[in-house]
Order: sequence, then structure tokens, then C-alpha cells
Amino acid sequence: TSRPLMASFSDPHKNWMNERVREALATGSHTELLKTLVEAFPGSWFFTRLDGTFAFVNQNACDTLGYTREELMALTLFDVNPAMTLEVWNSLFAAGPFTPGSVRTLHRRKDGAVFPVEAFGSHIIIGDENVSVSYVIDLSEEAQTRQALAEKQHLLQSLLDYAPVVVWYVDSDGRFQLSEGRALSLMGLTPGQAVGKTVGEVFPVLRDMVDATERALHGNAVEGIVSVDKSDFEYRYLPRRDDTGKVIGATGVAIDITARRSAEHANLRLMTAFEQADESVLLLDREGRIEYVNAAFEGIS
Repeated sequence: TSRPLMASFSDPHKNWMNERVREALATGSHTELLKTLVEAFPGSWFFTRLDGTFAFVNQNACDTLGYTREELMALTLFDVNPAMTLEVWNSLFAAGPFTPGSVRTLHRRKDGAVFPVEAFGSHIIIGDENVSVSYVIDLSEEAQTRQALAEKQHLLQSLLDYAPVVVWYVDSDGRFQLSEGRALSLMGLTPGQAVGKTVGEVFPVLRDMVDATERALHGNAVEGIVSVDKSDFEYRYLPRRDDTGKVIGATGVAIDITARRSAEHANLRLMTAFEQADESVLLLDREGRIEYVNAAFEGIS
């Protein structure tokens, strides 16, 4: 026993569509039924003829492009899609009816703004016409996300290329899956050279780094200072977790602090010399305030 086909809506104000479906079923018009149903579906729908004129567009398509239905029906596919040519359109139609496919292309709004879309379509026979029925998704948000990601990647790559840093990632077995950064050269390495090896294999004498890796893989944030050859690095390790909270690896970043440490040591030596000097030493800041006095100065004050 066949049952009438009904659209289901959470919004009670849209239940008028069921009446449209009943009417279409009562007339026996499959074309009207199809048009009625796509009005209810989200997204933009276009029924396009071989010559590029529209046989039908739903209200969502009109709203997305900024046209009234009358305005949009008076246009052609080539007005809406600046990337489409008659030659390409004919080749798509040559696939024949009932052959589904998808394509990423462009649409143009009434105000002239062009935005990326993905169209899913198939050709069907309506009456005596071969018509393309296309469901179109606006990809603007996806494109913006990709652009933002590309910009972040560019900034990160610039940081790795020019700043004295190292960034790495180890998997749950402690093997490098990523090693990048200009400061790798100070360790005698090139970007990617450590990939596939363990921290212990790459730095066999740096027991502190091996221990830090193990602690990070046990879920702990770890930080410290390590010396490699003649360079000093301040590092920080953070565990990486999957959606369930399980540790699946660890990410590390290290910055070359050799110059800073040298300055600190030089300052410490200078202050030691001041303290041990027999002469009085008084240091003032730029505003003339006393910043430091040594023991000899305190002895005469």
C-alpha cells in the first residue's frame, strides 16, 4: 500500500508545504511535486535547460544571489556563473541524463560579488526536456577558513625561517614526526633530518631531553634549558591528546637564548667585580635614581 509523500518541518509555519505536496500529488504532476519539494529543502536549487536558461529556481537561490524570482528567471546560467562557458556546459550535458556529478565553480550575486560554490547535479527528463537539476552550496566560509589558515601557515613559516627557534613533534613512541626551524643549524641539523628517529637517537648525550620527552608523553607540560654544542636553548614541551584525552604525542618549541645567557653571565661577573672592589660604586638610572651601590659605598655612607 503506497503512502502519500509528505515534507516534514519543525517550524509549524512551514507546514503549508504539505498542502502544496498534496496538491501536486493530486494533479499527478511529478514536475510540480519536485519543484515543491526543493522549495522545502535547504540550499540553492537550479533547474537549467540546455541553452542555459532556467526552468525553475527555488527561493533560497534567489535570496542567496539577491534577486527576485522574476529577475533570476530572466537570466541565464552564464549570467550567474562567470566561470561557465557554453562549451563547458555542453560537455557537462553530454554525460547524459541520470549521471550525477559535482563541480566547484563560482557564482555572482546581483551586486557583482563573486563567491565560490560547489554544485551537485544530475540531468533528468522533465516532459520532453533534458534539464540539469543542481543543488548548490555556498563555500565562502570554507574559502575564508582556507585563506586564514594559509596566512597563519605563512606567518609560522616566516617565524621558522627567520627566528632562532626550533619546533618539533614526536609521536606516542617518541619518534620525531616534525622538526623545523632556523635554529636547527645550531644543533648541527637540517629541517626534517630527525624525522623517524627518537630523541635519544638524535641527541644521545642529552639525557635531560630524553627524560623531558618521556614526561611529556605521560601527559605533563615540561620546560627547561638545555645546551647543545655552544648554544643554549630554552624549551617547552606540551602533550598532544586526541578527542578522548589520550596522549598521542608531544609538541615542543625551543628558542636560542645563547646571547641572553651570555649577557646574564657578563652582568653577573660585572656585579661580582663591583662587590669585590675596594672603590665605591654607585649606579644611577636614566632619571638619576640610585639603582645600585656596592659594599664599599655603603661603608662610607
